[in-house]
Amino acid sequence: MIKILISFFISLTFISCDVVNQDLPQNNYAQNQRAGEIFERCIACHGQNAEKHALGKSDILASYSSLQIKDALESYRAGTRDKHGMGALMKAQVIDFSGFEIRILSVYISEL
Repeated sequence: MIKILISFFISLTFISCDVVNQDLPQNNYAQNQRAGEIFERCIACHGQNAEKHALGKSDILASYSSLQIKDALESYRAGTRDKHGMGALMKAQVIDFSGFEIRILSVYISEL
């Protein structure tokens, strides 16, 4: 019985790791065009290819998966994320983004 429980918990660990590493579906051409327009607002701080530490503080977005970017943007928009003390600044940047815009922007950034 103990071996079964241990096997079960180990399998859950692998399943949860796979879910975290999954990406969102790719954008089509029109979605990528729109996401590129949205990303123009981000370039000054995050860099042309999302390669910079914004204001010398943030993580480098180019290292994030699309799902991680989506989760971060949604949390900033909701006001529940304040990583590196950037919560208020980021909330002001993304407050007017729709869920769809966040999704396509997340995919776009992850593919830079």
